[in-house]
Amino acid sequence: MLASNMKTRLIVLLPVVAVLGSLLFCGCEVNSANTRVTITPGSVAMRKGDSVTFKAEGGYEYSWSISPDSYGTLSPRTGPTTTFAALSAPADSVQIVVTATTYITGLGGNTNGVTTTAEGEAFITLQP
Repeated sequence: MLASNMKTRLIVLLPVVAVLGSLLFCGCEVNSANTRVTITPGSVAMRKGDSVTFKAEGGYEYSWSISPDSYGTLSPRTGPTTTFAALSAPADSVQIVVTATTYITGLGGNTNGVTTTAEGEAFITLQP
């Protein structure tokens, strides 16, 4: 009878131990990226020939874009920093939007969730 009770307990506890062990050894990422990307500087005024370096925080890997993209270049297009170089002068002041996008996997602190994006914006006022 004693052996039968121990066998029953072992059968009941075995799945619990397996689940706990898989959580312990597989683990989950607990330091996920924030859902907000911050870019510094947040805004800047510049003219043809000027350049400015932007830095993104709040994510892991970043891709950068500008809109409109006809007044200068952005390099590199990936990484935590990028530099915008103003190559032409507009007839009137133009606002250029610099966007940093990061991809976040596992909202809620784990890597088992859905991949989503978070963006941050900075603004360039390009003057004639």
